[in-house]
Amino acid sequence: MNEQIDNIIRLRNLIDDIDNQIFELFAKRFDISKKIGESKSTYKIPIDDGSREKAIIKRISNDYKNKIKPEHAEILLETIFLISKNIQKLKK
Repeated sequence: MNEQIDNIIRLRNLIDDIDNQIFELFAKRFDISKKIGESKSTYKIPIDDGSREKAIIKRISNDYKNKIKPEHAEILLETIFLISKNIQKLKK
């Protein structure tokens, strides 16, 4: 039983490390989203770009179809898009 608990703790620590890496990448992505939002505001370009979002969903779903279910990828990406658009809407 103790060995099983140690294994779970080890695996959870791995997940914690991965979560930290993911959030570092999210922070970078959202910083770029902010810059895109500033450019869109300057040039009066709409925040929403459905064709870009669909292209990203298609690309990621296809590239990772053997690792992540496409519907899961879509849910994750739609959440990321929502946050990115909210960041783009914020004024400087």
